[in-house]
Formats: sequence, structure tokens, C-alpha cells
Amino acid sequence: MDLPLDLSSRRMQYDISIQIQPSFEEFINQANLIAVAQQTLKHQHVDRGTLTIVLTEDAAVREQNQLHRGIDAPTDVLSFPNHGSINLVDPPGSADDQLILPPELMEEEAEYLGDIMIAVPFTTRQADKAHRSLTDELNLLVAHGVLHLLGYDHATEEEEATMWRIQDEILQSLPPGTEINHDKLTGRSLGFLAGRWYSFRMAVNGAWHTLRTQPNAWIELAAVAVITAGGLFFRITPVEWALLALSASLVIALEAINTAIEATVDLVTTDYHPLAKIAKDSAAGALVFSVLGTLCVAAAVFGPRLWRLFQSLG
Repeated sequence: MDLPLDLSSRRMQYDISIQIQPSFEEFINQANLIAVAQQTLKHQHVDRGTLTIVLTEDAAVREQNQLHRGIDAPTDVLSFPNHGSINLVDPPGSADDQLILPPELMEEEAEYLGDIMIAVPFTTRQADKAHRSLTDELNLLVAHGVLHLLGYDHATEEEEATMWRIQDEILQSLPPGTEINHDKLTGRSLGFLAGRWYSFRMAVNGAWHTLRTQPNAWIELAAVAVITAGGLFFRITPVEWALLALSASLVIALEAINTAIEATVDLVTTDYHPLAKIAKDSAAGALVFSVLGTLCVAAAVFGPRLWRLFQSLG
């Protein structure tokens, strides 16, 4: 069942914002995460507070991990406490440069606890290894992240023991959370037409993810633009257009497949393994074959025309 939102939190004035990457929205319960964050704040006797929880890809968390901690690797959760980064009032003696914010902004700044960032794919793998549900793992990470915002740490054995004990107390006070609805995740619980529309939307999400995140896809789209401009300039035949379109679409399709294979391998393990290397290299090799084939088609279509153009200019 869903974790109930505590109505008393209205009096306690919690403002918890959840930001979920669209590809994860279908199977993450926002209300559940808010309830865990509320319970953690209540457990620590925090009457008022604002925070943001972001659920995103491993790459985004890895980037922040490198930027803030100097560790070039993904992790499950990062916390960014608000330590009063805005200079509300300058030190004494600098009255001319003194910055005084309106009282309401000063109050908001004082109540903002910070941000929590969770890598969903990393967390999924971690939950599988620990034989826990994704819901339970997310509950743990939200509680862990909020405690970090409140000043807890685990740099020493004593700090770790204290923080782990508090986490256990918080999690044990929660009713069972909502597990992932796999039928909803795959669209199996929908009717025929709704299921096909769901599948189409997921396919578009996958295509957009490839085009948005893969630099090689950007190069391939640029090549398609060059080929299209060349075809318009030389007024190639419909058959030649079809050959070029099929070749180019095959390259981009294999780029998406390569992305899917890399994500699947990373879901299983982030450690080096010879078989994982073979899987990734072979997927990239298939893409190389398609690129070579496209170059051959482009050479056959544009080669004679370019040669005649150079001869006419000479």
C-alpha cells in the first residue's frame, strides 16, 4: 500500500519537491518518497523545511560526483546541504556593500535544507544485488539523503553507527511501501489501443534518449544533414534517395541498439569483465559495419557527380 502523507505535516510546513526524469516516471511513486522524507524530518524534530529530491540517470550523478567530490564514478545518492550560500548580511564594517534581503526571502533561505540526487539505474542494480525491492532501496536512500542534509555523516565508525541506527529507526516506522507495478511499467495492463500508444511513447522516449545523450548520434545526424543537402544540390533520383535513407536510418537504429546494449551491460555490472567488453565492442562493431556500408552507398551516389563537377570547374 502507499505510504500515507502525514496530514500533520501541513502544520509542520514541509515543502518537498520531487523531480523525476520522464523515463522513470511510470514506476516511481512520488507520494511515497515525500512520505519518507516527511517521516525523516519528523523523526529529527524538524518543524519546518524545504528540500528537493531529483531522480535521474547515472551519468548526471556521476558528473556531480566528479564536480563536488572528485570521484569520476556514479553512486547511488548525493546530498547537497544548504549552508547559507547567499550572503544575507555582509561582515561588520562593510555597510556600503551590505546586502539585506526581504524578510520573506531570508526566511525561505533559512528553511531550505538542500538537494538530494539519486541515480535510478545505479539504485536498481544495487537493490538487485541486495535482494531488496526498488521501493525499499529508494526509501533507504531518501532517508539517508535527508539525514545528510541535516548534518549527519558516516566518515568515522562512530558517526556511521549513529547514522545507521537512525536510518533503521526511520525505516522501521514506515508501513510497507508500494512495489513496482511491472504490468504498468510494460503497459500490459492497458487495452490493445492504449497499449500500442504506450509502446509508441516508450519507443519515442528511447529514440530521444539516444539522440540527446549519445555524441555519436549527433555526428550521424550532422552527416544526414550533409547527405540531404548533397542530394538536393545534385538532384539525385528517387531510388538513390531511398538507398541513402535506408542506409542512414540503419546507422541511427544501430546507434540506438548499441546504446541499449551498453545500458543493459551497465545494469548487470559496472565492474570490468571480459564478456561485458565483448558485448559492448561487438555492438559498436555492428555500428561500424553500417557506417562503412553507408559510406559506400554515398560514394556510389555522389562520387560520379562530384567527379564531373570537379572536371567542369577545371
